[in-house]
Amino acid sequence: MKYIIAFILILSIGWMTATKEASAETDQPKIGILYHGPSQTYTKMKKWSLVSDKADKLYQLYQSQGFQVSKITETELKSLSELHKYDAIVFPYTVMMNVAERENVKLYIQDGGGAIFAFGTARNESAHMDTVQKNDRTPLIYDTLTWIWEWDNLTEVFASRFIDDVQLTNFTVKNTSNKHPVLTNTYKELGKTSLSFTNTRPTGDWIEVIEPWNKAISPLLTYTSYSATDKPNTIQKGSTGAAYAVEYGKGRMVYIGFKMYDHITAGKLQNWDKTTGDKDGQVFLKHSLNWVSEPHTTELKRNYNVSLTQSNISAYQRANDFVVYSTVSAENKGNVPARGTVHIEVLDSNEKIITTSKKMYIPGLSPDKTSYRIHNEKFQLSLPKKLANGTYTIRAIFTEGRKDRTSIAEQIPVVASTKTFKKVSSSNNAGIGEVPFFPDVSKSNAAYQDMLSLYKLGVIKGSKGKFYPTGTLSRVQATEMILRSLGINASASATMNVSDMKKGDYGYAALATGVRYGIIEPQNGKINAFQPMKRDVMAKAIVNGFKLQGSTEHNFKDISPTNPYHKEITTLYARGITTGFTIDNTYRPNNTVTRQQFTSFINRALH
Repeated sequence: MKYIIAFILILSIGWMTATKEASAETDQPKIGILYHGPSQTYTKMKKWSLVSDKADKLYQLYQSQGFQVSKITETELKSLSELHKYDAIVFPYTVMMNVAERENVKLYIQDGGGAIFAFGTARNESAHMDTVQKNDRTPLIYDTLTWIWEWDNLTEVFASRFIDDVQLTNFTVKNTSNKHPVLTNTYKELGKTSLSFTNTRPTGDWIEVIEPWNKAISPLLTYTSYSATDKPNTIQKGSTGAAYAVEYGKGRMVYIGFKMYDHITAGKLQNWDKTTGDKDGQVFLKHSLNWVSEPHTTELKRNYNVSLTQSNISAYQRANDFVVYSTVSAENKGNVPARGTVHIEVLDSNEKIITTSKKMYIPGLSPDKTSYRIHNEKFQLSLPKKLANGTYTIRAIFTEGRKDRTSIAEQIPVVASTKTFKKVSSSNNAGIGEVPFFPDVSKSNAAYQDMLSLYKLGVIKGSKGKFYPTGTLSRVQATEMILRSLGINASASATMNVSDMKKGDYGYAALATGVRYGIIEPQNGKINAFQPMKRDVMAKAIVNGFKLQGSTEHNFKDISPTNPYHKEITTLYARGITTGFTIDNTYRPNNTVTRQQFTSFINRALH
């Protein structure tokens, strides 16, 4: 009997030990190491050391340090939901990501994911290589016309401008005096207060120099010495950063601007000849990964804020035409970069556009106080000599988007500035004035700025001179607002299979166009054009219209995962477009949406 008891005890102890080990493994953050095919192909063509070698070294290092690591490929980069399966992702020399992959990585970090970018990451040099898996033609810095966009749509995560690739010979990298947790934890494990990496290879090596534009980025390592460089005006000893810690949205990242993996050993992969810093690098990389993947509650909210103003406006009769002049200033007042086009148009009293200017491209507006923060553009419009007397509107519009992207989701008017001029036959000069706003919208209204902004853009319309902000919004009105905000005209050729409307009915073309774009959909065979827009349907309309993505662990009490609008509602929350009702953590999906509420949702989606 005692042998049976002993055997049972041994089994129990073994089971508890295995359970404890399994639990400990489960508690470890889940890490993805990117093995990227396009970047691999690129290095083969350039005859450089293979990207897979760098990924292997980091994979083996983190595996030996006890992390739960997996190998991932560009397949995961194509899906935001796949990325969110990982607490952090390590990017070893990933130069070939396309625009959709970078957008997913940006949203992944913004939603709370962690990342380590280990040199050369997030640019796309396939702009000059059509043969590499048909990547998008995202240009390098010399193609984007400004240093602001080195990483294209992922740039804002780095919170810095790219300065240049620089060649250094015989260089040393050391820690800063920064008390950041990555450094203090590295010091603690190593039992010292300084880190050092040297590269004395005769041919030197390439490094990347960036310049932070806000306080969210903390320098961890700097270049303290070197014997030679090809760009002496670009790098300063002791002050140019070699590694940074960055917070973006709810996420964190560590960026390393030199090839730290060449300085370390891992498994059978040795450090490169004439490099030092093996142990320092291993422990630094360990605590970098710990910091980006650990649970935290801090959030650096994204603030997209481009203002548009008009000045030096004049309108007067000339010998052969009626001319309008305006200087438009676009200024970045947010904490992320912006770019797009500016143009002006003149509208008559019926809001019909009678003439428009050429769109002028602004390649980059920086979110810091540099000369790239503000762009001024002068416009001249020629109108017919016999322009009818009356009041006209001069509308300036900033449309966000890259010059070479023309899809609706990538070219969205986000802000406008309006002025009026009144032409009378008794005067050659037209008086310049302000466009009158709705008298029933008070400046004390919490949604005042949202309504004013969309009014200037021409997105919201009133009735009999008023807006009725607390009035109920119908499904057709909501659809029309989204279409106008996206710059989509209602199509006369659009059709829908519903029993309660036919072609030619008021609102049919707008609703049929909305159905085409997934903004609205029939309910039990009816479009219910004049029924109130409800909050659950509103979520789907905005998410589909603006092609939004997002992930959050937040759950509303009244929105279960089985709710047909669960994904869209949580996406609105993740993107900060809705907070729900914080008093009881509900979303109230069946509530109707007022006109001012929907205006706020649209304006947040635009930004």
